[in-house]
Amino acid sequence: MNKSIIILVITILILSGCLPEESPLSDIEITDPSLIAPSIKLSKSIGENDRVTNKIEVWLFDKNKNSIELKGGEIRVNNNVMKIEEFNITHAPYYSVENTVELKTDYQFEIELSDGAIYTASIQTPDKDLKTLNLPSDYNCNNDMNITWKDIYLYDEMNIGLNCYFSGDSSGGQRLSNLDIEKNYYIKGSYTISKDNFNMEDGDIYKAIITLTGIKKGIIDERFNSDREIKSIFSISKNISIN
Repeated sequence: MNKSIIILVITILILSGCLPEESPLSDIEITDPSLIAPSIKLSKSIGENDRVTNKIEVWLFDKNKNSIELKGGEIRVNNNVMKIEEFNITHAPYYSVENTVELKTDYQFEIELSDGAIYTASIQTPDKDLKTLNLPSDYNCNNDMNITWKDIYLYDEMNIGLNCYFSGDSSGGQRLSNLDIEKNYYIKGSYTISKDNFNMEDGDIYKAIITLTGIKKGIIDERFNSDREIKSIFSISKNISIN
């Protein structure tokens, strides 16, 4: 993900009070999986200059969306123990492993609680990358924008992220928005973004970052909290100048 997008997202989350902090449940030995809502994400993104970023992360959330470090427990992926990290803003704990997210590969997660009980989650990644995103070479925001991609795969979900830069004041500004793609477009490999998404009351847009994302879901033990999830997230981003 583009660095400027990350900064903007973090700023929005700070202002809205949505950033996770460490849960009080980190201080006790948890034996009840229903107290935990694991969020397991395997992400592979292609950004500027075709830079590839891989992440395999597990967050364990409590009912208040704060994150848990397992006391007397651990998390493994494909028999590799995941290390504990700290989110650099609030020092909330999460688990990660340094590894490349491979195509068409099974990932088996084991979450072991303090009593030794093991709860599992699994996913197979897609067999194709999202590595080709075609944008118009010259775009005027008075027209709809047609985008295409060649790496056709029937994901569970697809969306387009728009990060628009506008010159509304001396410092400039940004606006983030997200468009869900209807399933019938997945296999077409094309989508038309309405010009309405580029109309800014705050100023004229001079640049946008377009991100195409495909999401595939896996299977996770139903004894965890109902907010549990496991998914692979493949994405590609490109910049475009706007007239």
